[in-house]
Parts: sequence; structure tokens; C-alpha cells
Amino acid sequence: MQLSFFTELPGTALSSLLSADVLGALQRLRARLAVGTVDLSHATADALTTLHEAGVPVTAWLLLERGDGYFPTAFNGPQALARLDALLTLRAEYGLRFDTIGLDVEPPLPEVLSALSSPLTQALRWRKRRELGTSEADSRAFTTRVTTAGLALERYVLPVSLDESSASRRGWTERLGLLPVREGTAVPMLYTSLMGPLGVGLLDAYVPGAQLVGVGSTGGGLDDAPKLGWDALERDLRLVAAHGADARIFSLEGCVAQGFLPKLEALLADGVKPWRPGLATRRAAAVLRGLSRWVAS
Repeated sequence: MQLSFFTELPGTALSSLLSADVLGALQRLRARLAVGTVDLSHATADALTTLHEAGVPVTAWLLLERGDGYFPTAFNGPQALARLDALLTLRAEYGLRFDTIGLDVEPPLPEVLSALSSPLTQALRWRKRRELGTSEADSRAFTTRVTTAGLALERYVLPVSLDESSASRRGWTERLGLLPVREGTAVPMLYTSLMGPLGVGLLDAYVPGAQLVGVGSTGGGLDDAPKLGWDALERDLRLVAAHGADARIFSLEGCVAQGFLPKLEALLADGVKPWRPGLATRRAAAVLRGLSRWVAS
């Protein structure tokens, strides 16, 4: 199993996080770091330079200003394109060496926060919505600019979006207001800290077919849900390993705060022992995934 990490810290805080011990652990783990563009500042450029000089490969995970929606969506395409242009300008100005753009394919931030506090109410709102706006053209423009810059593309996707039967029938994409980018590697975000009692079953249900999955959360981010302790994180990694996939942990800052980096090194050194949940949990998760496919139809 190959491990990598997300971080959602602004530049100054990220630079403070990247101590010699943390950089050494990233080097030994051969870990990639997806850095959220919380701010496009000199401090962020310095942090990215530090990572490059330490030999840590970087994905620039594109995040917008909160007032613009934070995530690129079907409704803020011009702002997402402007943010991408600003990021590429920063790259040229400071000679940054990141090789991949990460695209967080989520609903608008207010809807995400509503779903975290009132999931049923927000789900009913999404069920009724059918609108894509002008996002198809924005999506093509976004992909073209990334490709022209010589960069690869990763998409961090909600697992339910994997249940859409085809590109021409985008039930979840339309209802959630997602930016319909289809290029690049799809990385399902399978955070058991947010998925309730059946989280491990849903993780088990959505990992098959994925090369890389997001797991967590160990700390940080937008939600105030309880964070994963070591036992839960190890369990999730063992489940991912059972399907032969790699894992990207949200977040690096959470792992550092909880002292997980040495434990992760030891886990990989000893070999990750595969694990899967029981049959009843898997069946219950399969029912929920079947419901997701029905909504997407």
C-alpha cells in the first residue's frame, strides 16, 4: 500500500507544520502531499518550495475563496477558472514544481455545511434539483488549461457520484450541482468519520475499482464531527489494503497532532494486514448503495 496525505492549512501554518521530523517521515513513507490552496500567498509558495526541495511530490488541490463557494461547482465556473489562473501565475512567479492539480468535486460550500447539520433536509433539496447551468463549457475550459500547463488532474469525488450509470445520465452531478469534469483520476472520499454506523461497510462497498481512496478524517477540515483515533484509522487502512488500493489520509495536520506518523511508518514496515467487515455490515451497505444508484437514475 502507498500512503499519501491531504492538508488544508494556509501557507504560514503549513510551513510551521513542515518540521524536519515531518518532512523526514514523508520522505520515508515516499508520500505525496495534496496541498489545499487556502491562500495563494508568498507563504504558500515557500511551503511548496520546501516540499519540493525535500523531494516530496505535491498536488495543488484547488480551493476557492469561501465567498466564491470554496469548491469549484456547476455554479461558479468563472471563479474556478480565475482561481486556476491565479494558481498557475503563482507557479510561474515562484518556479513551483507541483505536477498535479487536485479538483474537489463537491456541492457548494453552504450546501455541504447544511448536509452535515441536517442531512435529510438537504438530501430532499438535492433530490428535487435539476440544473447544470453553463458548467459544461467551464468544465472543458478547466480541463484544457490544466492539460496545456502540462499538469495531471485528480478529482476528489463523493462516492455516490460513482453510482451514475453513464455520463449522459448524471443524477447526482445535476442534483448536487457538481462540476462535470470527467478527466483525470477519480479519488472517492470515503471518510468513515462522516459516514455513520455503516461507515466501514460503505468504505468496503466503494473501494473496489478505485486505485486511490481518501480516508479519514484525523483532524482539520470544515466539519466538527469526531475524528478518527488510531484504531479506526488502522482499520480503514487495512480494509483499503484488502482491496489492493492505495490511501490518501485527510489530514497530515491531524496525523501530526495525534502522533500517527511513526505508527504509519511501522504499519507499512510490518505489512498492512487486510481486513473486511462482517457479512451483515456489507449487506446493509449494499442496500444503501442500491438506493444511491436509484437516486442517480
